[in-house]
Amino acid sequence: MIRQPFFRSVNLKDDLSVPERLGHYQPTRKSAPLIRAVFQAGATMAIAAYGSGKSLAAGVGGLLVANSAEAKMALGPVVKRIAEVDRDLYLLAHERLSSEATGQVAMLSGHVRDVPAALAKGSSGITSRLTCGRAQSPWRQAPFSPSRTRMPNSGSS
Repeated sequence: MIRQPFFRSVNLKDDLSVPERLGHYQPTRKSAPLIRAVFQAGATMAIAAYGSGKSLAAGVGGLLVANSAEAKMALGPVVKRIAEVDRDLYLLAHERLSSEATGQVAMLSGHVRDVPAALAKGSSGITSRLTCGRAQSPWRQAPFSPSRTRMPNSGSS
C-alpha cells in the first residue's frame, strides 16, 4: 500500500506552493491559536521551541489565507480534524474553504532592514511560485496589522 508522505517539518518558503505536503497535519489544542493567528488578518510572529510544529501550523493558516483550489483540496481533511480540537476555528476554516475569497501570504524571517521592500518582494515571489507551472489562482491583497502569537511550550504540535 502506498501512503501519503508524512512531513514532520516543512519549509514555508518552499512548501506552501505544494499544499498537499501539509494535508497530513494533525492539529492540536496548542497549535490552534497559531493557525488562527496566521489565518486572521495581520502580521504574526510565532515564538516556540524548535520542533514544536510552528511551521506546520503556520502553513495550514497560510493555506487558509491563500484558499486556492489546491489548498482547498489539501485542507479538507485537515479542517475536519480541526473540529476535534477547536470548534470555533473549525467553523472559520470551513467557511473560508466554502468561499471563493483568496488571499496572499508574505513570510519574513530573521532581521529585515526594509520591511515594505521585503513584503513587496516576498509577495511577488510567492505569487510566481504558486502559479509557475500550475493553475493560476487569483490573489487579492489582505489587510496588514501587527500581532504576536506565542505557542505553549511543549513537544510537537
